[in-house]
Amino acid sequence: MKRRDFLTRSAALAGAGVLAGCASLSSDDDGDTEPTPSNRTEEPPASETPTPEPSGSLNPRHGISFETVVHAVDDLGMDPKGKNPIDDQLLSTFEQGNVLITFPPGTYRFETEPPAEPVTNWGVLGLGKNPRDVRFVTTPGKGRRFVNSDGGSGQLVENVAFDYSQSREGSLGLVMRAEDKVHVQDVEFIGFNPVVEKGAIDNLVPMALDPGGTAVVDGLVRTGPTDIVSHGHLDNNANAGCIWLGQRHVGDLHIRNSHISNTGTNAIYASRTPGSVRISDCLFENNNQTSLRIGGEGSVVENSRFVIDAETLHPDSRGSLINPHGIIWETGRLGKTGGRIENCEFIVKNTPERTKAAVWADGSAGAFEVVDCRFEIDADGVQALKIDDPRDPRLGVTAERPWNVTIQNLVAMGSSYGKPIIEINGRPGSLIEGGCILWSQFRDAILINDSNDTTIRDLNIDVQGADITNIASTVNVQDLTSTSECTDLPIEASQRSRGGNVSVGDGDTSS
Repeated sequence: MKRRDFLTRSAALAGAGVLAGCASLSSDDDGDTEPTPSNRTEEPPASETPTPEPSGSLNPRHGISFETVVHAVDDLGMDPKGKNPIDDQLLSTFEQGNVLITFPPGTYRFETEPPAEPVTNWGVLGLGKNPRDVRFVTTPGKGRRFVNSDGGSGQLVENVAFDYSQSREGSLGLVMRAEDKVHVQDVEFIGFNPVVEKGAIDNLVPMALDPGGTAVVDGLVRTGPTDIVSHGHLDNNANAGCIWLGQRHVGDLHIRNSHISNTGTNAIYASRTPGSVRISDCLFENNNQTSLRIGGEGSVVENSRFVIDAETLHPDSRGSLINPHGIIWETGRLGKTGGRIENCEFIVKNTPERTKAAVWADGSAGAFEVVDCRFEIDADGVQALKIDDPRDPRLGVTAERPWNVTIQNLVAMGSSYGKPIIEINGRPGSLIEGGCILWSQFRDAILINDSNDTTIRDLNIDVQGADITNIASTVNVQDLTSTSECTDLPIEASQRSRGGNVSVGDGDTSS
């Protein structure tokens, strides 16, 4: 269908009053009852899409208003059986804007990638009970973007799946770059994730291009198998990740209630962006290199679970885990300071030798906080927290001051051998306060290196190695205990100091 035909049909439908029945799609955004990561299964339940009800005016969906709502099959003539491509009809809606396309259950095939152009108030909504009821597919072996926007405002993809499982080559993606109001809701990527030379592309690029703009990713799932190869700069044979952000993202991005597993590279690469990024209530499992690359002011990781266990890698993945980590906290050449990790769980069981820590902070990241986090480390050689010296950054430039790290109410347990469980280098003024470190094998608890004026207090340590090793540092130690179990944590959340030199984002950025 050409653009002219689409406009004519839309005008006719509006004149006949047919669209009145689609005008009140109920919005279910920003609820507070989403499942926590620990309750999620490999195929978590998606929110059921409400049936359109008659209304006299069009209500916004996730804060995005649409002048026109059309049915993909009845109004636009798209083929729900996947035989005839939907490219012409889909492109006409991009050119028009101000339209929400509703897709009944079925399989829809597209064969071309839209141009990188602005689009405003445009969206796709699946009408099935879960994302897999509405599937988008393309030519097997091809890497194609279903959306490739660049500019505009108000872009929505909701309750659909992108299925590239017919082949172990190629994948599908969404590039959604807008000034404001980017929203991805209950979207699943299905299939094998190959290396780039076999058609892999990043599944999602969600950018808010305006400093006051917002982007939300809620309920994304990608758990399929992958090719695992060494980092691209070593042999020019790289993987594509699940979510990638670049320097053009300057607004606020909130990724929540999502499940990403088995990536061959960084699951979410969000460390080199000036904008804010918040990760909430997510589950990450066996992502090679790292699940998150993130750091700096406005970076928040909260209420999420990170699991590394090479024995539970997807059985259809090709290759073995090389260097999986939970979080690499870094900011590259931005050299930013600030941010926090809060109420997260890290479980590390079986890893290759190149895995260094559950959380590894680079010298390109300045002061940050780790609060109310739990570490279970049963893999030899892996530390709970490895915090590098800003004067010797590995991944970028020396971070802006301050450099201190604040660790509060930490619980660390394990039965592995290796370097100290917590290692802090070149971070003067740091604080470790509250919680416990319990270890059943010989291992030192804390190493403080070249970090003057560090304070360690109200901490229970029961290890077979040294409690605290101090190298070239002045360390103030107060009120340590040594029992074989963790009692109630001594510092209530309401009593915590916020680490006065640490600047963090202002919370929920959802629309």
